[in-house]
Amino acid sequence: DRVLRFSNWPAYIDVPDEGQPSTLDDFRSSTGIEVEYTEDINDGSEFYAKVRPQLELGEDIGRDLLVFSEETARIFIEMGFAAPLDYSLIPNAANLLPRLRESSIDPGRRYTLPWQAGFTGFGWNGTLLESALGAAQISSFEQFFDPRLKGRVAVLSETMDTMGLMIAWQGGDPADFTDGQFDESLAVLQRYIDDGTIRQVAGNDYISGLESGDLIASLGWSGDVLALGDGFGFGLPESGGLVWADAMVIPSTAEHKANAERLM
Repeated sequence: DRVLRFSNWPAYIDVPDEGQPSTLDDFRSSTGIEVEYTEDINDGSEFYAKVRPQLELGEDIGRDLLVFSEETARIFIEMGFAAPLDYSLIPNAANLLPRLRESSIDPGRRYTLPWQAGFTGFGWNGTLLESALGAAQISSFEQFFDPRLKGRVAVLSETMDTMGLMIAWQGGDPADFTDGQFDESLAVLQRYIDDGTIRQVAGNDYISGLESGDLIASLGWSGDVLALGDGFGFGLPESGGLVWADAMVIPSTAEHKANAERLM
């Protein structure tokens, strides 16, 4: 079948300008494969919970290619829900940056390849931040949790992102921490949730919160925030930010696996 069903996060692919090519248009014209592209992944855990019953029964979930954080991709691999890749159809995998050729959740990249990479840090609505704090940017958690922003900030539901940043703020190493350091950082996070400082533990929908003004600031991903354009900002905490590389995964029940590998 000359079709590929591709699910991704919102605002996570190039949008064609008039007369300019785009990734999916180039793929369609060069292969004759039509792409059914859906922006329906807001939170990896939510999406996994939705499709898990079908995957456990070996049923098609209506998708041939998915983009997840490494946290969700790891679950797909461990549960046997990810299809192994045929690298004969993905020759350009040889072009990967050396540090992206391996992944702690997928040794040898048997099941995943990066979609995009970037940073996890602070995102903010510039106009509202200036009004609330008299500041042009956020560079510390002390600013992020300032009482003047109470009820107007959000953190990410992706555990590795939020807890990684919290552990770094508390003086730990997000790549090598103890159970005690994790528990202490989680307790700090819980305190700000309980007292109402944190408005929301969000998936990708933190973007709409920043746009609408419901949120002044949020932990977020660089690509999302920068795509919002003028009036919004992104920065890394002084205590340390994170580097991420989202993973393309082919579900084990994909009906058009070879087409997905050609797009990859």
